[in-house]
Amino acid sequence: MLEVISIDHVLEGMMRMEANEALLVLAQTPESMLDAINRCIEKAGVFITLEDARALEEQRTEALLAVERVEFGTPAVVAIAEEIGESPYLTQTNAAATLARLQNAFYYLRDELPIEVPDEEIVEAIRNSFDGQGDAAEVAAMSADELMAYSEAYVRAQNEERLAKYRIVDDEGRAYSFSQAEWGVETLDHSLDGTSPSTPHGGTRTRRHQDGTEMTGTISDWSHPAHKAEIARACAAFAKLLTYVAKLYCMDDSSSISAFEAQQLATSVAYVLGIAGGARSLGGVQRPVAYAPGILDATPEEVVRVLNSADPIDLWHEGLAILEKRVDTALKLRCEILSTMPPIPNIALRDTLTSLGKLKKLYDMRFAAHEVSCSIDYQLSEPVDTLLMGMDYIEAWLEQLLKETRWIAQFTTESCVAVLEHVCPDYCGLHVNLYDLLLPHKEELTTKASVASRFVLQPYRAVV
Repeated sequence: MLEVISIDHVLEGMMRMEANEALLVLAQTPESMLDAINRCIEKAGVFITLEDARALEEQRTEALLAVERVEFGTPAVVAIAEEIGESPYLTQTNAAATLARLQNAFYYLRDELPIEVPDEEIVEAIRNSFDGQGDAAEVAAMSADELMAYSEAYVRAQNEERLAKYRIVDDEGRAYSFSQAEWGVETLDHSLDGTSPSTPHGGTRTRRHQDGTEMTGTISDWSHPAHKAEIARACAAFAKLLTYVAKLYCMDDSSSISAFEAQQLATSVAYVLGIAGGARSLGGVQRPVAYAPGILDATPEEVVRVLNSADPIDLWHEGLAILEKRVDTALKLRCEILSTMPPIPNIALRDTLTSLGKLKKLYDMRFAAHEVSCSIDYQLSEPVDTLLMGMDYIEAWLEQLLKETRWIAQFTTESCVAVLEHVCPDYCGLHVNLYDLLLPHKEELTTKASVASRFVLQPYRAVV
């Protein structure tokens, strides 16, 4: 079952990504959650009621909203119930309250820790700390540092990462290790006997942060007529696709992502589908049937039509294939610029074209297709529309630069350099536009055609 917060806002929010309007909670029904939990704890002779399951589901939704996360996998409380099912501290009188507190503890930890930390390590820490403390309230009161030291897998991974800092391999493959004591470093201390761990959480795992720019609206007016059934199908299709992409993003290590990450992924998915960010065709590349080429502001009907036209995962893969072709086309455009541009030195232009040459490596079309991943520092004479996203921005930028380059290329390098040195002596290092500097002095420039005409060979005439 797909449970949403304001179904109207979901479809609009999927594209606009305003605050938490698009927060999706992919949930089981309380009945299915009840069955899943009771199967896990029945071995201890304990069970919860349907009323308890409904309360857990309500608390789960509140917890996810509080930490601004989107959960797309099996609810964490089911995994927790499976782990503590045989704990001597789980009784019929405290089962529902224990699961509620440990569920909240899980979401708190999940939000505090990097995405690279698997859910399994968090659940292991909760289980071991519950066995050690015997009271879910005490577990919920622990800090993230204290709780995670109860996970053997987590502690092992952290210590391995710390040790890796003190191991050096030379050019010939010889390894040298250094004592941590010499560097004043302590390993993580962990205890499973109920005593509080003494060493804080550390390590080098880092959360992936993407430079999130403000999302632009793509649904212009929600008052357009649209059938409820079609909207519901479109929401379900987008949720299915977002879940698929989120699992790829997490590499199945985490069952939830932050609201910011969900916003980034949803915007990327919408861009790949061609319903956000000015997606358009270029160089004869054909869109799938569901695409609406040239859309800068998708209407609700267009969004619904795209999402309901075919399997959303298939559409996403088709969109990725198109983006790959567009990247190849953009790189060819860059090569044309390099071959056309006279050898006039400018650091910003050089660095920008160098960065664009790494487009295949830098452009993350699966998880950040809407972003402009290259460093574009060179200023154009006519700036590109900043509302364009991803490849649309890069293509428009390259097309404009090619126009400027072709104009400059009709003149000799020597005359261009002479004018630039006169009007802007530091044209090499400043963030200036070469075309803008040269255009007012067009009459002072020497065309290549005029130079070539001076050296036209006359027909040989024999002297009589």
